[in-house]
Amino acid sequence: MKKLFVSILSAALMLAATNLNAQVVVGAGYLLSLEKTVNSGNGSPADNAVLNGGFFGASYNFRIVAGLGVAPGLYGTLLAFNDTSEAGGGGAIISLTGRYREFALNVPLNITYNFDISDRISLFAFAGPVFQCGIVSKTTVTAGANISIFGKKFNIAEDEKYNHYDPEKGDRNRFNLYLGGGVGAQFGDIQVLLGYDASLLDVDRYDGFRTSRNQIKIGINFSF
Repeated sequence: MKKLFVSILSAALMLAATNLNAQVVVGAGYLLSLEKTVNSGNGSPADNAVLNGGFFGASYNFRIVAGLGVAPGLYGTLLAFNDTSEAGGGGAIISLTGRYREFALNVPLNITYNFDISDRISLFAFAGPVFQCGIVSKTTVTAGANISIFGKKFNIAEDEKYNHYDPEKGDRNRFNLYLGGGVGAQFGDIQVLLGYDASLLDVDRYDGFRTSRNQIKIGINFSF
């Protein structure tokens, strides 16, 4: 998968070196990631997670014929998830807080179609594979205790970090492949888009379980 990711990135950069009615597009937006883990044996649900974040990047769009075109690109995604649980009594409160952070590079290779309404307004649709390489995937767990003894309060906190991409102890796959698509509208040099990516590979490394990830993107682009 690593060699495939590098090959796709190289091909995208080579395509970007051509100039066939080309348009450089940069943008950013909101990213909603929905994870679902099921038992691979019987398909019963095991866990679900909702992660929020954003994306930013650029693409090189050029038309091949009429409204049909190709749009290789490169963009980064940031995702975060927080969870806290508390328990206690008798003057003591114990809490656990988990903070998950993820950063990845993505290389989409989309086929696009533009329908021009006027010289400044057009509608477009896009679809194609998205190759992902995870850069950072870590969880920081903070264990805290608030204790009151004879009217005096004591606060204790300790952090522990976990690398999900660790070759030996990690539980996440660094590389992933999505099938993406979406629609949008362009007004002059500004684009608004709505996209959806469906994971085709297993996100985790657990035996007996399979985790899939689907993502919704809402963004604003600027073309040059």
